[in-house]
Amino acid sequence: MAKKDKPKTNKQLWTAWVDSNTHPTPLPNLETEPENAINQTECKAKYGLVPQDMVVLEYLPKPNPKYGNTTKLFDEEAVKKLCWRKTAILAGESGGDEEALLEKGEELFAEGKK
Repeated sequence: MAKKDKPKTNKQLWTAWVDSNTHPTPLPNLETEPENAINQTECKAKYGLVPQDMVVLEYLPKPNPKYGNTTKLFDEEAVKKLCWRKTAILAGESGGDEEALLEKGEELFAEGKK
């Protein structure tokens, strides 16, 4: 007898979205530093995004002379949209159009920051 598929949790839906939007090869890097650049640490502090979420975004690798490693700089507008999408999906929003999903996520994210 076949097992019934359990409905996916919102967290599983988010992970599935990230997996399906991750490129099989590394993303092409940004050519120049974004005007509104933000690094991974700031993305986590400001938007709650972790490196596993960020794999879908293009970035500019920049040497970090202080620590001798490379910092990834992201375009903050792209980061915001990813944050809003994650917020909406984790809140159980789905379907509808892209713009409506992002608007709902932006609204929910703003409410959560209050």
